[in-house]
Order: sequence, then structure tokens, then C-alpha cells
Amino acid sequence: MAKLPADYRPPHEPRLLADKLDREILLKKVKDGINCGLTASEAFVAAGGSKHTFKDWLRFYREDVEDGYTGTNLIMFIDELARADIQLHKRLLKAMWKKVDEGDTRILMYLEDNRFGAANKRKNTLELDAKDDKAIEINIVNMTGVDADNNEEEAIEVDYEVNDGSSRDDSNSTEMD
Repeated sequence: MAKLPADYRPPHEPRLLADKLDREILLKKVKDGINCGLTASEAFVAAGGSKHTFKDWLRFYREDVEDGYTGTNLIMFIDELARADIQLHKRLLKAMWKKVDEGDTRILMYLEDNRFGAANKRKNTLELDAKDDKAIEINIVNMTGVDADNNEEEAIEVDYEVNDGSSRDDSNSTEMD
């Protein structure tokens, strides 16, 4: 009989996954939660587990996979949850791309920014030509989208600081300087 390595560790075998029927019931409940839009962790808690137990199981899963184990109850359970999560993500993406095909510009911008990384590439620059060496600071607040449904005037408030350290609110455009 071959000797086991000195650092041998058996795979993790959570008690809740030992019984096949209990494991299948728990898996079904968690997958149902995932299909409703919950994260795997939230779905596990909704199915009666604890958040800490789920975090431990994820850590055990990583350890077991790193140690070369396959086909354990824990590994199969977590793999199945990952597949359910990916299937939900696929459903969401299909719906998003359907909206793209319909010409929805908001989803187009969202996908461009988030899926294709345009938000990370965008640079906002502002060039100012000051007569003196006065420190100028511009803060734009109260910004809303261009397709806001309200009919009221939208004001952009600009706070600026001049060299003497005083600051003033320039939101009233009728006020004389």
C-alpha cells in the first residue's frame, strides 16, 4: 500500500451535503432563489443556510479544487450553483441584446460603458484660460439625465473659489456680478 503524502488532507465533506435527498432539496431551493435574481449567497440564506456557512463552503471548494479533488458533493454542489448563475446571466444578456436590436439607446450606452469598457476609456477635460494666476475650482452638482421626464428648468449650480478664498453660489443667473 502506498504512503500518503505528509501534507495529505481529505476533501471537505459538509454534513448538510452528505445525504443525497437533503442535498438535492437544498440545491433546488438555492437554484430557485438564483433564478429569481438572488446572488448565490442570498439564495443559500433564503433556503435556510447561513451566510457564514456558504462562505466557508466556497473556501472549502477552492481548497479542494486546488488540491486536485473532483466529483465530491461539495464540488458538484458549487459547480451546479455556478451553472445556474451563468444561465440567469445569459437570460439577462439575451433580454438586453433584444432591447439593443429594438434600438433602445439607454441600453446601448449601458452596454458600451459596462460590457465594452467605454466608461473606463472616457476622459473628461476642462480647459480654462485665466488672466491672473488665480486658483479656480469648479464643482458641478445636481446633474440629471438629458431625458428627464420633468418639465421644470434644470439648474446647474457652480461653486467657484477665487484667490481670496471666498466662495459663492452662482445658481441665480439673474443676479448681477
